[in-house]
Amino acid sequence: MMGGTENELSLIHAALRTCRRPQNPIPAMVAKAKNTLIRALGGAPAGQRRLRRCATHLRGGDPANAFTLIELLVVIAIIAILAAILLPALDQAKARAQGVACLSNIRQLQFAWLMYPEDHNQIMPPHSPVYSGGAWRDISPSWVLGNAQMDVSLTNIELGLLYPYSRSPGIYACPSDRSTVKMADGSEKRRIRSYTSQGALNPQCSWVQTPPYLLYTKLTEIPQPAPSGLMVMIEASAQSIDTAGYMWLFGAWEGSGIWGTLPSDRHRSKGSISYADGHASLMKWKGVKENRQGGDLVRSGADVEDMMAMLEGRPRSP
Repeated sequence: MMGGTENELSLIHAALRTCRRPQNPIPAMVAKAKNTLIRALGGAPAGQRRLRRCATHLRGGDPANAFTLIELLVVIAIIAILAAILLPALDQAKARAQGVACLSNIRQLQFAWLMYPEDHNQIMPPHSPVYSGGAWRDISPSWVLGNAQMDVSLTNIELGLLYPYSRSPGIYACPSDRSTVKMADGSEKRRIRSYTSQGALNPQCSWVQTPPYLLYTKLTEIPQPAPSGLMVMIEASAQSIDTAGYMWLFGAWEGSGIWGTLPSDRHRSKGSISYADGHASLMKWKGVKENRQGGDLVRSGADVEDMMAMLEGRPRSP
């Protein structure tokens, strides 16, 4: 019999802990891997005895009962298999947690947005886009200022009309949004905003109105859809987000034409949207939305269906 090195024994010890850890996210897989380990070590009861001998040795028992070198190599191979099984599952769990955090952020923004009309005679938070310095940006008065693709300072968030209702700059960005702003010195900094508001809600500009899709100033003036179906905050794609308002371009109301802003699908083909009744959900998109620029053509099939789903949440006359 040959004893293992200290590092090898540590690996075995970690494997044993994994096998009996109750909070493992996928216990069925772990149990199956443990049975595979026992079979590889000679099957029951021989494999079970070898596992017990290893545990005895790790607790300070007789070194003569440790694994042979071949047995040790088998254990290391099983650990590699376990890692290959568990790591993708852990990545999926992390992605789900980030989706939940994104929903929480956009819901908090929605609550702040709903408080504003209560203090302003049902007038909704405005957004004021202007073209200046070669880019679109929002100026005061607006629920948030600036351009999401250019801002790294919190100033434009803090000067926005919603900030007094929720003084938490972190809720303006999705934790899964890894997009950056390239600085003048060549460095990159994380963006601070991932969400935009429905463009037809109190825009301070002369956007084109094409019935039945009109522009509204007061929340109580909107005839359709009902608050539970009226989209307010929209998680936008990293390449198309810029101003505070979700932009619609010509032809979009026909399910064709051009996307202005695209919704994000960074959560496993889903993106966060909040509604005027205060709830939020992850919308499943059928077509790819990330890595597409604003102004991209509405493509056939799945892209048209997604555009029509967005139009369902846009304010309109009867």
